[in-house]
Amino acid sequence: MIICSCANINDRKVKNALSSGARTLSDVQAELGVAMGCGSCRDAVQDEISKFYGSAGNTPRAYNGDLAPTA
Repeated sequence: MIICSCANINDRKVKNALSSGARTLSDVQAELGVAMGCGSCRDAVQDEISKFYGSAGNTPRAYNGDLAPTA
């Protein structure tokens, strides 16, 4: 699926950039040139980043036993 029409970038290229170490929209922009023209793909790129890394609020935290859990 085409993510960025201006740069002709598809979702596979975005995922490859993320697999190669890109972590932010700025990283993906620098590597692929997405969201540099009209900007209409910005949300789609952000969605791909969120899907790839997961949202911070959904990342489970390991309990190491040092502190008692609070209710």
